[in-house]
Amino acid sequence: EINKGGLIVEVEGSRGFLPNSQVGFELLSKAGKGMDDLVGQSLTVTVIEIDQNNNKLIFSQRGQVTPEVKNKLNEFKKDAKVKGKIVAVLPFGLVVNVEGSEGLVFISDVSWERQEDLSKLYKTGQELEVKVLGFDEELGSLNLSIKQLIEDPFSKLAQNYPTDEVVKGEVVSQTDAGVTFKFKDGVEGLLPSSKMEANTTYEPGKSMSVLVDSVDIQRRRINLAPFITSTEGLIYK
Repeated sequence: EINKGGLIVEVEGSRGFLPNSQVGFELLSKAGKGMDDLVGQSLTVTVIEIDQNNNKLIFSQRGQVTPEVKNKLNEFKKDAKVKGKIVAVLPFGLVVNVEGSEGLVFISDVSWERQEDLSKLYKTGQELEVKVLGFDEELGSLNLSIKQLIEDPFSKLAQNYPTDEVVKGEVVSQTDAGVTFKFKDGVEGLLPSSKMEANTTYEPGKSMSVLVDSVDIQRRRINLAPFITSTEGLIYK
């Protein structure tokens, strides 16, 4: 069977789990029309965890790579720009054939913006340029990126959010961490729970004015503070 996190594998009558991160690329390359294509495939796995009390059995395909594949991977230089062809479009990334070697572009490395469904953007057989981030000898795969070929647009957009600037955004969600806002240019900001006003409601879809506290380039996020319009309760010294 297939689930969001990986494959349910049956070995000698016992069922176990093979996480996506432990699937070898020889198997992933057979998922041309999606992960469902892997149902019924025979494979060799290694047992990496057994927990009889919780009926837990975890498998891996690491360490099954031939010396020839490893040597080929070592021919690729880090940060090199190469051309490849998409072998499979999967929920968690793109399997790409680069000069006969298999590689994976994780969904987080496809675009600087969050992507939910890669099948709407890419198709099997499509050619594209990717950047080599490194390789995994134990899985016999290249670690690839598409987004690293272009500059992060957030760096320029962040210039529109100077410290102490009042900006208007829409409430997206509220969690224990705080309230997430989205602004008209697509940039997201976080109002930490520690700075939320006690008597203010933050309903999704609500438009509110907030204050720019700082910009976090690494997290691609604007840190926010409440925009106080009332002087009630304030003490001036």
